[in-house]
Amino acid sequence: MKTFLDEQLSLTLHARNDVIFPCNQGLKFLGCMIYPHKRQLLKRVWSRVLNRTEHKNISSYSGLVRAHSTKETLNHFDWHVLNILEE
Repeated sequence: MKTFLDEQLSLTLHARNDVIFPCNQGLKFLGCMIYPHKRQLLKRVWSRVLNRTEHKNISSYSGLVRAHSTKETLNHFDWHVLNILEE
């Protein structure tokens, strides 16, 4: 594989990030875990979303949550937004 990448695509492997692992373990990328059948926000990102949501950024966080969450999590976020709007 290394030869193919080097000769055919003119790419090199990173010295520390050339790890191969089963896809069912998930891949951590930009604050979410990517699995073959779903995506899930990391707990740290989810708590930051709940703590930092304000009137001016609801739409941004809503897009993030809708792209990477389950129905249950989405319902929780919607109720959270309603509480913010009532304040």
